[in-house]
Amino acid sequence: MKNLPADIEAKLLEDFGEQAKAAMERISEYLNSQQREPVRTARCAIHLAHGSLEKLERMLDEAMRDWRNVILWAEYDKGIEPPQRDFQVPFREGPA
Repeated sequence: MKNLPADIEAKLLEDFGEQAKAAMERISEYLNSQQREPVRTARCAIHLAHGSLEKLERMLDEAMRDWRNVILWAEYDKGIEPPQRDFQVPFREGPA
């Protein structure tokens, strides 16, 4: 398993409880997938999952198809400019 950024690992432990290990494995797989903006998109998927491993899987599957959708859904409320969140910065360092 690829070393996860510390903020992502902490957020997965906080949000996913007993399922954190499975969530970490899935995020690690995604980070190794050579997608564009992998860390930002992973943060977006975690945000959108709200602690549900099933939702996390759906968001990461969508990110594999088109990572831009996951960023749009997480950072923009109803597509309104400007973005309300910025997942380019680690969790706890920016508004989320």
